[in-house]
Amino acid sequence: MGYREDIANYQAQVNAMRQQKAQEEYVEGYNQAVNGREASLKNRQEVERQFALTTDPAEQADLKAEWHMYDAEVQECEQTIRQLTPQQANPHEVAYLQRRAPFLERTGNAGARAMDLANQYVTGRMGLRPGTRAYTESTDTLLQMYGPDHCGVTFDPKSDKALTADEAARISGLTPQQYNRAAQTMAAQKRFSWQNK
Repeated sequence: MGYREDIANYQAQVNAMRQQKAQEEYVEGYNQAVNGREASLKNRQEVERQFALTTDPAEQADLKAEWHMYDAEVQECEQTIRQLTPQQANPHEVAYLQRRAPFLERTGNAGARAMDLANQYVTGRMGLRPGTRAYTESTDTLLQMYGPDHCGVTFDPKSDKALTADEAARISGLTPQQYNRAAQTMAAQKRFSWQNK
């Protein structure tokens, strides 16, 4: 082995060790948050039980303060758990993005920015939920109207949409099952343009 290979192997080992350490720290932090939440919940419930048994106002005041302390710990642990839990993509948003793949391929980052701005407006200001017809129509309308001015991109609702498998099957005169079998055969033969990249 040469010097360069030795350096490359060493660097790979260092990177693997760093990645393993980061994973271990992640698991440890997550487990600490879960265990901390459970302990604080038990303590909070114990305080509630004690509060129900006492009639002394001073003891009740102390128990209230203690309850709030444990409740704050529960909330802090839950926040940590939320931060460490990977977010799942909304399947409706994923489907929308897949349908707009031609637009994103054509416009790149500027198109992605335009879609993000439209999504923020439609969900935040208009209160529409992804996956609804109103969401899709409103997002497409915003892309078409404001894409050129705000992000320098144009959106054509007819050509910037990918066909669904059912639409493609209908156009090709096949049943959806026949179309899917043909698509699987083409994929196995690596005949799709995206497979050659």
